[in-house]
Amino acid sequence: MATDNTEVQNYSLEEITKLLIKSSGLTEGYYLTLIIPSINGGQLKSKDGNSSKQGLVIEFDSVRLLKVDADTDNAVNAAAL
Repeated sequence: MATDNTEVQNYSLEEITKLLIKSSGLTEGYYLTLIIPSINGGQLKSKDGNSSKQGLVIEFDSVRLLKVDADTDNAVNAAAL
């Protein structure tokens, strides 16, 4: 997490997972945070502004906690918080 008060705060997925576990009141199990995307395609204005091209827009609608096995890479142990 960033410590300089003048810059935007950045959080790792592990830090977000810990915050979500704490706010959910979970006290046992291992969890990962998943980012839930919504992908839409269509005709988009190109960067030069004079034409359009087909493209994708990826929106991030939400995050979700996923309970996983203890041996999963990057999983956070709720009991350790």
